[in-house]
Amino acid sequence: MKIAIQTRDAELTDDLREHLEQRLAFALSRCQNRIRGVVVGLSDINGSKGGIDKRCHLRIRLNGLSDIAVEETEADFDVAANHAADRAKRTLARRPRYARDIP
Repeated sequence: MKIAIQTRDAELTDDLREHLEQRLAFALSRCQNRIRGVVVGLSDINGSKGGIDKRCHLRIRLNGLSDIAVEETEADFDVAANHAADRAKRTLARRPRYARDIP
């Protein structure tokens, strides 16, 4: 599964990149054969002002189906990524039966 990470007004550290890749690989592993790729967008909405403003946006590109978009905003990128990955996993699981059978 190909994962592309884009940032806007946020610093992408090696630890954060590794956390994102591992978390998404784990959360989406059951549906891996249906996924063409994942685009992760990280942004700090308020910049240096602080607050609950770290946004993680996932766009999951599926084979033969429309994309799934999930967005979470939290105080920390790790937490936002965890919540977004969990929501993406649940969204994929709710797809109709015929969608699950697509290789």
